[in-house]
Amino acid sequence: MIKTHEEIRQTITFLGIEDCSLLWEATVEKGLYELPPEDRVRLARRAIEELLREGIVKLYRCHEPDGQLEEISKEKWEQVLSNQNSWLEPKRDTVSIRFGTTSEGKAAYFAAERSK
Repeated sequence: MIKTHEEIRQTITFLGIEDCSLLWEATVEKGLYELPPEDRVRLARRAIEELLREGIVKLYRCHEPDGQLEEISKEKWEQVLSNQNSWLEPKRDTVSIRFGTTSEGKAAYFAAERSK
């Protein structure tokens, strides 16, 4: 079953709570995986852009597999998210794009879950 936009936002927020998730992971979640790849990226990107603007998540670069996370500045979000390679599963010794949920995002996520 295809998820609603709000469910996609909640899923992405949840993915980034435990640790920084790979950007491509947002496109293979249940409820999106059934769609063609370009639709998965479009829907995930829309949600991530909103969550970034709202301060719910942050974007990072990471040299795979165990590199340091480097936060991506707001000025670079569009460039990074519009790059198709950002949405691909990274290979070893390449730079991946990750997202992590902020403390404000965690609070909003758990408040929304409690109100269900």
